[in-house]
Amino acid sequence: MSFKLAQLPINPFEDNIVFEPREAERPIVGLNDAPLEKLAERFARLEQIPRPRLERLHPPLLAQLVTSAEPGYGKSHLMGRLFNKLARRATRIYLRPFQDAASSWRSILQKTVQELYRPEDPADVHNRPGKLTQLDAFAHGVFAHLLAGSLEKERVACDEPVLRASELRADPQAAFGNGDTTHYLASWMKEHFSGALLDHFVAELRDSGMELSARPSAWLKVLFAYSFGDSSARAASLDWVKGEGVSESDADSIGLKDHELPEFEETALARNETAKQRLLDLLSLAGFHRPLVLCFDQTEMMTGNPTAAAEFGRVVVELVCNGLNCMVVVTANVAPWQDLLRHMEVAHHHRFTEPIELSGINGTQAAQLARMRLVDCEVLSDEVDRFLNTGWLAEHFEGKKSESVRDFLRRCARRFTELSGPSAPTREATLEDYFQHSLRDVRTKAGRMDFDSEVLKWSVGPECAGGAMRDVSVDPHTDQCGFFTIRWRRDASTILWGFEDSSHWRRWDSMLRDADRHRQHAEGQGFSMRTLIPRTPEQRRIPADGWNVIGPKIHTASPWFSVKVLDPADWEIVVASFELFSNAVEGNIPFDRLNTLEFVRTKLRPWWKRMVAKDDGPQPPRLHASPPMAPHVVIEIRDVLSTRLFLSLDQLTAALKPSPSPEAVLAVCRDMP
Repeated sequence: MSFKLAQLPINPFEDNIVFEPREAERPIVGLNDAPLEKLAERFARLEQIPRPRLERLHPPLLAQLVTSAEPGYGKSHLMGRLFNKLARRATRIYLRPFQDAASSWRSILQKTVQELYRPEDPADVHNRPGKLTQLDAFAHGVFAHLLAGSLEKERVACDEPVLRASELRADPQAAFGNGDTTHYLASWMKEHFSGALLDHFVAELRDSGMELSARPSAWLKVLFAYSFGDSSARAASLDWVKGEGVSESDADSIGLKDHELPEFEETALARNETAKQRLLDLLSLAGFHRPLVLCFDQTEMMTGNPTAAAEFGRVVVELVCNGLNCMVVVTANVAPWQDLLRHMEVAHHHRFTEPIELSGINGTQAAQLARMRLVDCEVLSDEVDRFLNTGWLAEHFEGKKSESVRDFLRRCARRFTELSGPSAPTREATLEDYFQHSLRDVRTKAGRMDFDSEVLKWSVGPECAGGAMRDVSVDPHTDQCGFFTIRWRRDASTILWGFEDSSHWRRWDSMLRDADRHRQHAEGQGFSMRTLIPRTPEQRRIPADGWNVIGPKIHTASPWFSVKVLDPADWEIVVASFELFSNAVEGNIPFDRLNTLEFVRTKLRPWWKRMVAKDDGPQPPRLHASPPMAPHVVIEIRDVLSTRLFLSLDQLTAALKPSPSPEAVLAVCRDMP
């Protein structure tokens, strides 16, 4: 089916912001190919070191600084291209800056673990049963090379050990059956791992000279439980990798012994250091697999936060100097980057490369981009030619060699409206339009609804909430434990906010005791105090089943110690507000920081009010999902989608009889391959 411009229900050029680098559209020939090749060439230096890659490069591989003269030159798009180019060669980690310097490494490790849980196959956006994650591939790579070494040293017997070792090293994932739990080698690993095989693997690690902060046997047990265990063992393994400890039952499911459990850290400083060591361990173990690419994007969010900017410099120096098997990439617009550099130590500046500068789009490339978008929407060829009238393009680029991709797409969006609508005036997009776009993106993109302590801190922190409510002051809160980092004050009452990813009962026991200490101190000063800890829907419930001692204490303390699970609809609004604001700060939308901040406050005020309302203790999230749809409705959805190239969620819902809720329709569509 082909369309005239006026028949398209969407504007093909409205989408001009890359929210998820892995889903960036295919590139334009010649546009920023040189920066991409430069990054790939520098990454290749890491691959030249023979496994287990314990040597540091000389000269060292500095942090790769990618800059653009202004927003819209394609920094995030370039990260997506880099991820695609290095697929199967690198473990790809997409990071955005932290807000709280005191928990910098915890934030980076948390996001790294979430990225490790992303699909290994670059063609997959969502995880699917039976499909490998990046952490699966990581574990298979480690075990394949340890097993290969054990075969070569005759610690493990088999026919043709040299050939088998070569096969293991050549393609670890295929050697273990690409995730097939019934594969003979996977079955053999399950049968023998807990015995002599584990000892052989520990010996291989020791012989390699690799130094790890955590016990090697613990790392191997955790990776084994993740790759070859059941769902509960996989979840427990992820908790351990985050550096937050595991419960006794989770330790049993992994097979960890008491001496393999790390010390339980109580202070914010110690927890942050533990997270750093855990990340450095991951980078060391990557020497048996493949290097990591750590991409820090949207660094503009640190402008106005000198403490975070200075800490970012220290983090990069640590990764460059002490992190093995990784390439750090940092993207920034030129002007904000100069502002960030002012807050970093001068010595840290030298750990970044000279800027790898992005180019704008020229007339030839612009024509290619516009044609590609129209053809992808199946626009009639003569309509494409009408849109790409050479006179229009020549006039647009008259007097300039290039411009930002985003500016060109905005011009195309206006031209599309002019050509497709006979009399409708061109309407500039409003903040509400951009917010709704962010909201749709949050609802449909993989991983956007995962717990993110940095988003939560921003949403109730000084920049966003400060000055937004009458008579409420919002300030950072610091103490040795670091459980509660934001403070709201009104008259004689105070609320302390905490942002905790851990599900360990000891951690929550410590938080409860710390909250009680703050409460008693406040009451002694004539103030009332409460603590609020927001949790996202996918996190484990607190208190957990089986918390026979701490669970009743948490319930008893509910008047002043509130654990609140965010309603999914509220969490969508919080994340979308953060995305909208970050895009304003980065210059991706034509609205400034202050106007966007005032707008998102209007979106968040109802949520703030619900959060601070007192309740009777930890509550499950409000459920908005409709009952499961009948099979014939699912078939009907497929039929509608198969006949229409583009339609909105509302249009799809209206086409179904009887019309279900949009949320129910979206839930079904999410599950359709």
